[in-house]
Order: sequence, then structure tokens, then C-alpha cells
Amino acid sequence: MRRTRNRWQIVGVHGTVVLLLALVSAATVFAQTVTGSLVGSVIDHSGAVLPGAAVVVTDIERGTTRESITNSEGLYTISSLAPGTYQVAITMVGFKKFVRDRVEVAINTTVRIDARLDVGGVTETVEVSGARPLLQTDRSDLTHRITTLQLESLPLSPDRNYQSLLELMPGVTEANDVGSAFGNPNGSVINRVNGQNERANSFQLDGTINNQTNVISQTAIVPPAEAIEVVDVSTNAYDAEQGRSTGGVTNVQIKSGTNTMRGTISAYHTDGALKSKNVLSQLEQPDTKLTQSAFTLGGPIRRNRTFFFGDYQRGRDRRGQNELLSVIPLAYRRGDFSGATTTIYDPASGAIAQRTPFAGNIIPDERINPVARAILALLPDPTGPGATLNYEATGQFVQDRHSGDVKVNHSFGNQTQGFVRYSYFQADTADAPSFGVLGGPSTSGGATAAIGEARNQSGSLNLTHAFSPALVSEFRAGFVRVRIEGASPTEADLATRLGIPGINTGDVFTNGISRIAISGYAFLGAAGTLP
Repeated sequence: MRRTRNRWQIVGVHGTVVLLLALVSAATVFAQTVTGSLVGSVIDHSGAVLPGAAVVVTDIERGTTRESITNSEGLYTISSLAPGTYQVAITMVGFKKFVRDRVEVAINTTVRIDARLDVGGVTETVEVSGARPLLQTDRSDLTHRITTLQLESLPLSPDRNYQSLLELMPGVTEANDVGSAFGNPNGSVINRVNGQNERANSFQLDGTINNQTNVISQTAIVPPAEAIEVVDVSTNAYDAEQGRSTGGVTNVQIKSGTNTMRGTISAYHTDGALKSKNVLSQLEQPDTKLTQSAFTLGGPIRRNRTFFFGDYQRGRDRRGQNELLSVIPLAYRRGDFSGATTTIYDPASGAIAQRTPFAGNIIPDERINPVARAILALLPDPTGPGATLNYEATGQFVQDRHSGDVKVNHSFGNQTQGFVRYSYFQADTADAPSFGVLGGPSTSGGATAAIGEARNQSGSLNLTHAFSPALVSEFRAGFVRVRIEGASPTEADLATRLGIPGINTGDVFTNGISRIAISGYAFLGAAGTLP
């Protein structure tokens, strides 16, 4: 049997035009899911406002610049700034030049830099340094961030998923696994924010939706920790640009290249040789090994104008497990229930209250259904004594994962910047059933015994243009594709061969046999998540 989920979705086409009219102050809140803003006021030594002062911000690592001027109230705003470290320079004829160095602008933030210009020549410079305010007075939303340093320093989950750190934020519950390794091959986890259902959360990647199109509580792409610049999490009072969410909004920003070539190489390995063995098991347990390796590289294509960043991660997951299950004893399969404490009645002997027990609690051979006999013939014999917990299965869960991101940033001039990103995830998974062609539970203890593959893709495009200090346009578009296939490792015509007509129609969705639940014993057939 086979399950396929294949969905394309255009997840966002977003254009924002911000008009700063004379009656609107510089404290206006801007749409900036993938960008930030700089605001401030400019005064002279007496406290009088200075309209017409020139404001130039320069990205220190990329050399790109943005310009603005103060309005009649001495206020300035530079919105839709790409995240980075900036130098802010403010000049006006008759006054010394004001310079504030190393101003950090993150996504979804508004940074205030106020300036006081002293009388003097423009060739004279006053450099100001100071820490960024702990309180953000220009925004009302409640936002938390996970920085690159935290991703590098704090312990992550065994598969190095950044989502395991979300639970450190106020109002966020402990992370939980969701779905099987087939329905959730990238290991996405769920959190609940402020008591809301996990389906109320919104996940974004570079500002476009990253929720799976079929199970919206899961993410389509989980970037490696080494490729993440910042994780921005809004949990309350966020603006309408964040979209449909009533829970939390998690926006992951992939790193961008700079004028300096930089890269990383990392590898992580977990080995089952360090785990204790099950002393009750009689079987040798297959190897358990988890290996992850990744590299990143970013730098200039053309200095001060075009930059690239890319990453690749490979995961190799092997999980050996021995499972103790209950299978029907051999005597029961022959119809011999003489050793059972339950009396077996002949269903054809009359009404329920008047039925006659089988002699010796043994069902005659000719009364056993031929289909049931054929199914039981394929069921493995018990490996141990007793009527329950009498069969030990051994197996190994196998999964190979590949993922990567490519991002290119380009500056078309001082007032126009943009980027394009493409992300890819691939997983091939296999987990054998305990009873061979009859299916049954996974031999490794997983939720689903199947073979499957996943091919998820995501992309985003962002373009920002400042027509003037009073008019800024931002265009954003993206897509996400989720393709997940799961198949039961069984024979296509098994039901027909066993004497069950009308099940195997030639479609892969009808391969094998349907699930058979036996009270007190392990089920047969495909898992419930497979048709």
C-alpha cells in the first residue's frame, strides 16, 4: 500500500508601499518580516530640530548604502533595511558630522538612533558609541530572538534542529515530536505558544511561509543550524504582515554572503556502542548510528554589489531495535484452545445464550476459515513460550537525508536591494515490518513500517526599492512544495492470493492486505497511516 502527498503552493506574494506624508511621523511601523528599520531625530546643541539633514547608512560588511533626509520635524526613517551591521552618518552644512558605528539591525526590528549635531565644519566628525537600548520603544510586539552565537553555543536536539530552542522562550511549551519518520522526515517538532493549538503557529523562511501544505503544524524545510543567521519569534501583538497566525510566528533567516569569504565545516556522530544493551533480549541488536555532516560557504560574487551563500547537510540515521511482541501461539492457529481459560463456543449452534462449547475447547479443522488459515500460514512462529509477549523481532530503521540552501543578494544601487533563495530537502526512509509480507508493527519500534521518500522544496524572492525618503516599496514572493510518499513493503496481489477478492485492484494504494486487528496481539497488515 502506498501513500502520496504532493502539493505545490504559492505561499505569498507580498507588496508593501509605505507613504510617509507630512502628517505622519517617523515612528510609523513598517512591514519588515525580512528587514528592519532605522528611525531617529536630529537636533542641534540647543535642542532645536534640524530639518534637511542628510542621513547615510552603510552596511559595513557589504558596502551598500541607503540615504534619507530629516523632515520638517527633524525626524528620519530608513525602512526595509537588510539585516546587518551599519554605520550611521548624519551631516548638515554648518554642523560637525555625526557618526554612529556598528549599529546592529535585525529582521523585524526598529532601531532608534537619535543625533545631536554640534556647530562646526562638516570635515569635523563626532563619533558616538553606545549599547543598543534593552527596551524597544518604537514597537509594541513581543519578540524573542535566537542568534547565531546561541545556535553555536547551546545544546540542540540529537538531529540538531533549531526548533528545540524555542521552548526556552516565555509562553512556549516543551517541543514534541509529531508524526512518523515517513510523514515528518525532516524531524520538525511542535510547540504551543500562549496556550494556542500548534496548528495556529506560522513558520516562515526568509519571510515566506514554511508550513507544510498538508500538515500545517510541521515545517517543510528545517535548515541546518550553521546556515541560520537569526530565528525571530513573535509571540504577541505582532502586526498584520505576519499573516494568519494566532499562536507564534517563527521566521528563520538564512545567512547572506558578505565582502569576506567565510565558510564552516562540521560533523556530528552518535554511536549505539555507548548505549546499554537490553539484558532481556536474546537477539543481537543491529547497529545504531547517527551521523550528520555539513558545510557552508558565503562571500562576494562582485564586491559591494552581489553576494552568495550556500549550505549542504547530509544525515545518515541507523537505529537498531529489538521488539517484543505478542503473536498467536501455534496451538491457537490449529484451533486448539485447550490450554486457554476462555471457553470457545460454536457460533453455529444457536442463540448466544444457548450456544454449545466446542468439545475440548478445540475448533475442528474443517471449521477453520480457509482465508484465515492462509493468513496464519504466513505469520512467523513464536520465538518464545507463552501466549503473549512470545515473539522477538529485530530490525533497523534506515534514513538518508540531504538538504541545501542557496541564497544570492544583489544591490542594484543605493536605493534598490533584493535577494533570491532556493531550498531543497530529500529523505529516503525504510523501516521493515515485523511479519514480512503480512506487515505488522515496525521492527525498530517506529510508528510506521514502510519504505518512503520525501522531496520538499522552497523558494523566496524579495525586492526593496526606495523611490524617495518618503516612498518605499517591497515585493516578496515565495513557494513551497511538499512531496511525501510512503509504501507498505508487501506484495501487490497478496489479498487476492490469500482469497480476499476486491482488495488488490492494481493500484499501488491497494497493495497487500488491509489492517487486521487481533485483540491482545500485534496487528497484521499496513499501519493505520497507510491506505
